[in-house]
Amino acid sequence: NLSLKQEIEERKRAEKALWVFLHAVSHDLRNPVTGMNMVIQNFLENPDEQITLSRGVLERMAQSNARLLSLIESLLESHANDIQGLTLKYQTAKLSDILQGAIYDLDPILKKNHATLINQIGPDLPNANVDAMQVGRVFQNLIANAVNHNAPGLQLKISASLTPTMLLCTVEDNGTGISPEQCEQMFELYAQGSSKRRSLGLGLGLYICKQIINAHGGEIGVTSELNIGSKFWFTLPIASSDFA
Repeated sequence: NLSLKQEIEERKRAEKALWVFLHAVSHDLRNPVTGMNMVIQNFLENPDEQITLSRGVLERMAQSNARLLSLIESLLESHANDIQGLTLKYQTAKLSDILQGAIYDLDPILKKNHATLINQIGPDLPNANVDAMQVGRVFQNLIANAVNHNAPGLQLKISASLTPTMLLCTVEDNGTGISPEQCEQMFELYAQGSSKRRSLGLGLGLYICKQIINAHGGEIGVTSELNIGSKFWFTLPIASSDFA
């Protein structure tokens, strides 16, 4: 019966969409919430009954919470649109500003793992025409994946350059590297390595990155050498007003 077969396929598709949504919520919220909790715990280690916070610290915490709320809204909108494609809210934005927010949310995790992050994205690059919240998710996923899947003391270098029509961003580390077989399947939701299963977090995080970059009309990939490190790269559209 064709209609029954279609109903079964539709149910499977809906179940997969729900699975991706639920895990995306838990995955993408984990890093910023963990970072915020570590900041709060550091303050609570102060034995004084009254703890004084500077205005600057409070402003950064408020900005982080605002990003969290925007992320929650974005995830809910993605599910409302059946996760067949992301609904992007395009805006003209500086990559340096987007990256700075992502780094701040992950700063406690970077410090805990003694990771060094070298930010080479300056404010002089042309503006990007992107959904800043979604691109922030890409940066956070790539940075957190590198830190969580390598030994403490990792060095990360983030840079960007201009191609004729796009901005090319790279997130490079000096970690254990990835085999060629894993590189080929790295962005597939259910991909496995040749010798061991990848963790759910790694597989989902990179799958989410691919969906976001593809929705922007860009591409994403990775080059790697075992025991030397990995370089993840992706492209984003330039704001039309910034074309020469």
